[in-house]
Amino acid sequence: MNRRRTNPLWLLLGLPLLALRRVNGKLLLLGLALLVAFIFWPREDSQPVTQAGSPAGLQEATISRVVDGDTFDVSYGGAVQRVRIIGVDTPETVHPRKPVQCFGREASAKTKALLAEAGNRVYLEKDVSETDRYSRLLRYAWIDLAGKRLLLNEVLVSEGYAQVSTYPPDVKYQDRFLAAQRAAREGQRGLWYACRYFGEPAPSSQLDHIEG
Repeated sequence: MNRRRTNPLWLLLGLPLLALRRVNGKLLLLGLALLVAFIFWPREDSQPVTQAGSPAGLQEATISRVVDGDTFDVSYGGAVQRVRIIGVDTPETVHPRKPVQCFGREASAKTKALLAEAGNRVYLEKDVSETDRYSRLLRYAWIDLAGKRLLLNEVLVSEGYAQVSTYPPDVKYQDRFLAAQRAAREGQRGLWYACRYFGEPAPSSQLDHIEG
């Protein structure tokens, strides 16, 4: 009976190829394990969050007075300080050199109503800057409503009471605010329906209605 002889060339090439396949399989498994570890490994720069995604380390304060849609006075530590919420801008109502602007009174009323609904309690978050040139605290303002912690700045934009207005270096939530503004404009909410453009002087009929 004839026996099939093994080709020596196969021995020279085949055995290393078989070993290489086994090594590649182990390398593939090792690579997948490293990828999973990279995705789920906690980052040092990730910020811990509290309820509903608000960041840790917020400063609790009590509202003492609402000035307009984006400015209010708070009381904490035995002192009263003025806060300008950052990243957004509401139409003017009390500016000494500008007229009352379209939807400004509505924005002020909305801010006042939201803060009252939250028990006049606010949680302040600093970005980079401490104060502006008027010595107002520059902060994001979180409020608790219906069991959720919401970012007041974002709520005002998303419902059409404010437009996005960010100034570096305080741009932490810029992308969120821009997305909220796009949705508000597309849905013609608030000032995007009532006004021809942001900053338009309020029509006299609107002022008469509000003041009356």
